[in-house]
Amino acid sequence: MLGTVVNAASIIAGGLIGLLFKGRLKERISEAVMQGIALAVAVIGLNSVLGVFLDGSAEALLFIISLAMGGLIGAAVNIDKAFTAFAVFAERKISKNAEGGALSKGFVSGSILYCVGTMAVIGSIESGVMGKHDILFAKSMLDGITAVVFGATLGPGIILSALSVFVYQGAITLAAGLLSPWITEPMLAQIQAVGGVLVFAIGLNMLNITKIKLANFLPAVFIPVVYYAVMGVFL
Repeated sequence: MLGTVVNAASIIAGGLIGLLFKGRLKERISEAVMQGIALAVAVIGLNSVLGVFLDGSAEALLFIISLAMGGLIGAAVNIDKAFTAFAVFAERKISKNAEGGALSKGFVSGSILYCVGTMAVIGSIESGVMGKHDILFAKSMLDGITAVVFGATLGPGIILSALSVFVYQGAITLAAGLLSPWITEPMLAQIQAVGGVLVFAIGLNMLNITKIKLANFLPAVFIPVVYYAVMGVFL
């Protein structure tokens, strides 16, 4: 759990540092920084997707099914509403302001950006199975730097996303010992493909090109895990 704790702490620290600059940057500067980060996020996500498709390690059909089924499950459960409700509740406690818009945006964007991705999954698995935290330590540095910018632009919601990171990565780390016999390279490739497209979509949302309720697509990341687990039983 050490790697996960450090990761969550880096997001909190980066977010707090970012809040020190919030409101001190001119609007055009904040907008330029936000657009720059959005473009970077979109490119990182796109690169992640293309990487596994170009080398042939990801299956297009499973990729489509994962997004469709994940979106269906997420919309049925309405994960996005739950995320937003939690953010509103937290803001009421913190600032007695029931609006919740800015806080929920930072919370949802940060949660998806920090939780969905190969580093989060592989790093957590390596931490749980081998006791090595190198990947999560590297991820902590990247997340901390991003949190500074997000804290200055999106506000305190980014700090709340540290809770998502702690729960998500912590759960994977604790379960890694039990899951290790079923973890394969094809499974990780599919997770990277699905996670990459969601990160790409974060960039599009940040640029106001789309308004996708990305939280509802979080179950899509786990569809490949279920698929390969079932295939492992019958094949």
